[in-house]
Amino acid sequence: MAPKKSSCLKRLLIGCGGLIGLVILIVGISTVVMFATRPETSEFTELDSSETFSAIQEQGLNLPGGNAPPPKPIRLKLDLRMVEFRLKPHDEPGQIRVESKYDQANFELINKVTEKDDHIEYDLRFQNKRNLLGMMLGSKDGEFDPDHLENRVTLYVPRDLLLELDYQAKMGTVTLDLSGLAVASLKGRFSMGEHRISMKEPNQTRMEKLDLLNEMGEMRLRDVQNFRYNEGEIQGKMGEMRINHSGPYQEDASLRVRMSMGEVRIQRPPGTNLDKKVTAMMGEARTSPDDSMDPDLSTLSLIGRVTFGGFRISGRK
Repeated sequence: MAPKKSSCLKRLLIGCGGLIGLVILIVGISTVVMFATRPETSEFTELDSSETFSAIQEQGLNLPGGNAPPPKPIRLKLDLRMVEFRLKPHDEPGQIRVESKYDQANFELINKVTEKDDHIEYDLRFQNKRNLLGMMLGSKDGEFDPDHLENRVTLYVPRDLLLELDYQAKMGTVTLDLSGLAVASLKGRFSMGEHRISMKEPNQTRMEKLDLLNEMGEMRLRDVQNFRYNEGEIQGKMGEMRINHSGPYQEDASLRVRMSMGEVRIQRPPGTNLDKKVTAMMGEARTSPDDSMDPDLSTLSLIGRVTFGGFRISGRK
């Protein structure tokens, strides 16, 4: 028995009406999001602030061999989003200084110092006030362009502080110059950007743990032998990784480097024994020729692995 035309027409009208209602609902929600999170007109103002740690300034760093009681370490915690961030050493005792220039209408910079029983916490956060989707939907005539942000923050850290550095960064550029600082530990989590860490002068203290994770993007480490780490763990999920050594290791160290999808290049440290084991599941692993071990030299024990991509060690002993 053939269905009635009126029934078919009725179902068609109901279906079309439901589809039109769904479209109207989606447009309405998008409009609300757009206006609720619409970015304000950019307002750039240069800011300069500082925090002084007088107790640590009086005690000094007190490296091994000193007679004064050890100072409280500074636990430097950074949470960065969509900013060009730089950390630089300076010689003003006991004082951390911040210089910044950023769009205050759409972003905010927050820093806070809290003294604990066994350490002092310095928290610095740079974040967007609205979600990225809303900022992009609400922009007019290219007013908001996430690829050409002018947010810049520079953190100056004195060499007389004992540091525990813990940071995370996303969608930006991070440059850490740790030259001549006293970094007891370094932990970093970052993605979608460029990240560079260097230490042109040796670390003033022995670093117990070097722990870095690159979710997506490019990471470059320079003068890694000057980090003076006991144990290092460097992971990459997608992107490029460059690890360069400009001189020999003064103490034995172990380093584990893993990459899920991408490319790893390591410059072999000169004047250092290299005990290495490198594997590639789907890709290529190229290493420098093996050399005999010299008992008078320090040894870097390296375990490297790439799942999909390339792993290369270059340079000579």
